[in-house]
Amino acid sequence: MNSSRSRHIIQAMSSGVIRLTHSWQASAFACCFLVYGIAAFGQTARSPEDIRQEFESKAYTRCGNSYYSGPFERPIFACLEAHGPVKKCQVFVEASGTGTPSFTFVPGKQPSPAQQMNGIERQGSIIFRYSLYRTRLQADDKLFEWDEWADQSNVATVAQLWKENGKWFIRDLRDPSTALDLGSVMLHQAFGHDMTFDQFVKNLHPLACDELINPKPHAAIVPIAPTIPKKPEFHGSADEFALAFPGFLRQAAIARGLDARTFESEANDIIARVKLCSQITGQMVHSIAPKYGGAGIARLSDLGSQYQKCQGPFIAPSLQINPNYKAMDVQITGSINGSARWADPYSWKTPGPLQISIEFSPGPHASRPRDVPISLIVDATIP
Repeated sequence: MNSSRSRHIIQAMSSGVIRLTHSWQASAFACCFLVYGIAAFGQTARSPEDIRQEFESKAYTRCGNSYYSGPFERPIFACLEAHGPVKKCQVFVEASGTGTPSFTFVPGKQPSPAQQMNGIERQGSIIFRYSLYRTRLQADDKLFEWDEWADQSNVATVAQLWKENGKWFIRDLRDPSTALDLGSVMLHQAFGHDMTFDQFVKNLHPLACDELINPKPHAAIVPIAPTIPKKPEFHGSADEFALAFPGFLRQAAIARGLDARTFESEANDIIARVKLCSQITGQMVHSIAPKYGGAGIARLSDLGSQYQKCQGPFIAPSLQINPNYKAMDVQITGSINGSARWADPYSWKTPGPLQISIEFSPGPHASRPRDVPISLIVDATIP
């Protein structure tokens, strides 16, 4: 075969192979683009009903007629009275729905022009109808017995949804303690808490029915200090109070999951304050009381600047002496009736007792002060 002709034939065959290869690559690329394009379109084109169904099936565990959700965080004190001191307190919620259907998507208002310019395409909420309700605490990851059932016919908003730039976002409102009805306010704008629906689903780790309904009882959590009376009280001398107060503080701190040693400076101040104020005698007050039987409250600082601590009624030891005050989630506050004890100009003849109340209260660093309860440490009466 002529070498020149052979070369042309080979070139032609090679060119044909190249063209065929390019054609196959283009077809494959188009095919893959179409497949991935459909998949991507399917993700962003999910309907509200698709979202509702996925929310119902994955955000709740359905066992019979009941829907379980959780665990949701609770303040430490919520697990105390029944289960002793704990480090982490959570709750599961069981709701029995009788409505048909139990979960419904409710369209929201049409996004405003500004919202549309910001990428908001639509918004709405998921509501849950139920008629029976109960909760179960989980202390340090150990489940305890269910609380009693309560009749509570309700239509609760359990999720707020909005579609933004092709993606669905959610604000989880399943926890009854955080559920808020904010109407048409876009929750992610109000709270700065954006979470895509896909990320929300990914973060869920629901328990199975057998884990929720019939877990084995746990007895691992037991009080490590004597049970605190519902209203801790002390009645005795100032010296006896000095011996007893550290115990009251320790018990109350354990109940709150706190370290009593954190409040050592406050404890010393309170003890010193009680000792000082209990030393004020009727004769001392008589020397500064309003003359001629006139009405008025004795200004205890007239006895000396150190007695200003006894004037009250509000006292804030943590604020006054704790160098870490600004970083405290929980502080010690209270009241003292030092001035009220001597309110009558003739009370020096028959003075009343010194009364002081000490408590834990929200500190300046508490992110959500309403979630930090006020709890009594001691009510003390010094005759």
